[in-house]
Amino acid sequence: MKSCAADTLRQHREVDLDIFAYTDSENMRPEPFHVRFIPRSDATRKLLLDEAAEAREALRPYDGETRVTMEDAVNNPAKV
Repeated sequence: MKSCAADTLRQHREVDLDIFAYTDSENMRPEPFHVRFIPRSDATRKLLLDEAAEAREALRPYDGETRVTMEDAVNNPAKV
């Protein structure tokens, strides 16, 4: 018997995610978690991969950690 997308979806494992799982720094980010996306067609798969590549490239300037500290923010507030 062939396996289809519906059979695969029925085999998923639901997990409880901690909605408060963030890094402990001034630049808070969600903690990593495992996820698996299973596209239902090759066209959807290609669309997801293309959009992800475009988003990665657009967000590349923001990679890395910030060098701004709370002390810097207090001592040098932005002037409006």
